[in-house]
Amino acid sequence: MALNPVLTKEEEHQQQQQQHLQHQEFQQLQLQQEQQTKWQQHATKRRRCHQHWIKNLQILGMAVIALSLTGPGPAPCHAQQQKFRTTPHDLQVLEGAEAMMRCEVTNVAGAVQWTKDGFALGFSAVIPGFPRYSVLGDRKQGVYNLRISNASINDDAEYQCQVGPARLNSAIRANAKLTVISAPASIEIKGYAHNSKVEVRENQDLQLKCIVANAKPAAQIVWYRGNVEYKPEKRDDLVEEAIPKRWTTTSSLKLKPGPDDDYTEYTCQAKHKALSPDMPMRATVQLSVLYPPGPPYIEGYSQGDTLRRGQSVELMCRSRGGNPPAQLIWYKNGSQIRMAYRTAGRLSENIYAFTAEAGDNKARFRCEASNVMSQTPLKAEVDLSVLFAPTHVTVMGPTEARVGDIVPLTCTTAPSNPPAEIKWMVGGRQVRNTTFSKTISPEGGWTSTSNITAIVEPHKRSLVVICHGLNMQLTENVVSTHTINVLCPPASPGINGLRDEAYVFMNPHPSRISSCLVEISRIMRTHGAVNPFPLREGINSVIRAADKSVSAEITILANVTDNQAQYRCEASNSATEIPLFQSTTLSVHFAPETVKIRIEPEELRPGMQAAIICDSSSSNPPAKLSWWKDGIPIEDGTSIKTVSENIIVNPGEEAMLSCSVEGKPLTEEHVKWERVGYDMTVKTSTTFANGTSYLHLKDAQREDVGNFRCVADNRVANPTNRDVLLVVKFAPEITKSPTMMRAASGTGERGRLPCRAQASPKPQFIWRQDKKDLPINRTYKYEVEERKIDSLTYESTLIVDKVAPADYGAYECIARNELGETIETVRLEITSQPDPPLSLNILNVTHDAVTVAWTPGFDGRV
Repeated sequence: MALNPVLTKEEEHQQQQQQHLQHQEFQQLQLQQEQQTKWQQHATKRRRCHQHWIKNLQILGMAVIALSLTGPGPAPCHAQQQKFRTTPHDLQVLEGAEAMMRCEVTNVAGAVQWTKDGFALGFSAVIPGFPRYSVLGDRKQGVYNLRISNASINDDAEYQCQVGPARLNSAIRANAKLTVISAPASIEIKGYAHNSKVEVRENQDLQLKCIVANAKPAAQIVWYRGNVEYKPEKRDDLVEEAIPKRWTTTSSLKLKPGPDDDYTEYTCQAKHKALSPDMPMRATVQLSVLYPPGPPYIEGYSQGDTLRRGQSVELMCRSRGGNPPAQLIWYKNGSQIRMAYRTAGRLSENIYAFTAEAGDNKARFRCEASNVMSQTPLKAEVDLSVLFAPTHVTVMGPTEARVGDIVPLTCTTAPSNPPAEIKWMVGGRQVRNTTFSKTISPEGGWTSTSNITAIVEPHKRSLVVICHGLNMQLTENVVSTHTINVLCPPASPGINGLRDEAYVFMNPHPSRISSCLVEISRIMRTHGAVNPFPLREGINSVIRAADKSVSAEITILANVTDNQAQYRCEASNSATEIPLFQSTTLSVHFAPETVKIRIEPEELRPGMQAAIICDSSSSNPPAKLSWWKDGIPIEDGTSIKTVSENIIVNPGEEAMLSCSVEGKPLTEEHVKWERVGYDMTVKTSTTFANGTSYLHLKDAQREDVGNFRCVADNRVANPTNRDVLLVVKFAPEITKSPTMMRAASGTGERGRLPCRAQASPKPQFIWRQDKKDLPINRTYKYEVEERKIDSLTYESTLIVDKVAPADYGAYECIARNELGETIETVRLEITSQPDPPLSLNILNVTHDAVTVAWTPGFDGRV
């Protein structure tokens, strides 16, 4: 069927002409009827004769009118009533789609139009005021379809196709309802983003509220737990018309999650006829249920197993379950040894790898598992059994003896498990008549002890004793050798190198004194007949032993105290009752150390004579004194009396520093100001009055803070100088070195977090954690120590008592004064290995040495 959606202007004009012709023909028909009536009145006699003709004439007139109203087309051979061939029916379309309301009429006679909720849309194919509406069809075929493009909620209405009356046809009409459906605008689980995690404690009430907004008709909500539809016994659903013709559906679930709900996803899905099954509208959250971990268990060692010292051991502690995953900590005999652990999902693992030592025997290793939900930590324990031989044996007894002496000897082993056996060898022969005992060692295992006696035989210079410690189960053996020297008295010593009363000059060249004797116990120094005392620090005796003699040699760098000092060499051994000795006395030449001048009388008046006395300290030989002025006479230098102190100015102000000087002569050019690395010509100027030099500095700024040096020099004596500190007020500046930005402490210890800042005036320190001020000095938990390092530097130390796992993390240090504030983060961490050094530089390289410098990293507080 051909459809003509739009009529041209020419067709509209032709339609208007046809309607006008129909009206004229209808008037002509009325005129003919009036004429026929008059004719009938005047020709009553002929009425019956002409009835047949009049009836035919009326039928002919009506046919002409009908023909003009129906327009061009084949004339039916007999009249038929107009009726609907296709009746409009109710229709649902998606918002934004095209709606086609169908209406087809057979034997159409009257005019056709559509109405919307009773409002007539008109007879035109293009409907004024409704740009998205148009009538598509073909009058010849009786097709009058109403098309609505880009359907909206406003098009939701009841439509009627109307066919007007014409000729012998009565009006007909048919209704149809257009329903525009709109997909939901959004879906959400209130308070949570899509795919977000919802953290909830075990058995804590939780409500999930799903909102599907602005749908037409109202959407249905389906809940899923995982991938399975969730149908709780009770859920609260509500449908509200949020805006006209749009409805919002709300569904609420009340849950009490348990450990099985951890990692479980809850999804709410909107069910709506406007939604494609291939693209469901969903909102999902995943539960993170906090619950205690499972009990820990230990792998890598079973109770009753034995280990050997030096064997590598890996104790693995694992705990399953728990959210967050369990924190696993190893303890050895009650002391924490390792808290580094790793997690994979809900499995936690802490591996403690070590080499078995003697101290691990009977050691109790405990693993504790806990998290934020734990009331008390869960524990697992093992006691190790380690086999080990003694690391050494020790022989105790005299090292010297005379011929015929009976020498007691004791051999003691280091701890061993099982206990070690002891065997003796004296002079190359095994000794069997020994005593033996064993005791439990606090370090683990047993300590073995054996005692014997040995007789010193003649004609031997020494007696060698050997002790063996054997662990028979491990077949390991350790040995210790003890030598007993056989004593004989020495000969008299003799001193070589310097004769008695020798002269020694104080210079960089040391003097050497040597002696040769059988044995030397020590070298002593005396003053005349005074009791001897040991050599002064820095002088060491070098002893050399020959076959039948021993020599002791000292090298001294003479000083004042060595003048008339007596050096004595003593020779002794255990065979002598009184030491043998030889001595020598030194005479050291030295210059005076000090020269002092005094004036008599101390108070002088003009015209008085004064005595200027020069005193020199002791010297050998006596010092010669001389006076100098202007090359020979005395010269008068300069001295600085006072300088200005505590000069503090605001930024932008002018600063003035003063320096008062005494001296003759003294003029402005004899006093100058200087500062290393500072251009004095840019912002400074000087003035001089009454022996005082003034330094003026304009527009003082932060970079001007520091010491300015006043130097007084009238070229008569050595220059003198004093530093004057200038302080320009500035906002705090916190030090950012690695050692100041981090702190470390073990659990249960006191943590100290430093914060150092430069400022003027003095800053106020504030400590925060998680954006909240800490209750400093109001509880035992937090204390602050503050100290002043120098004129510009201040330090605040936050002390955290009994550090707990929750105390680790970032703290904020705020330094504030009237010019502003600075905030830096200081982290409290668990003790760890030191960080590598920073900025490593090589300063000097020689053929046998390298000098390096570096900036220390964070020391880890180990």
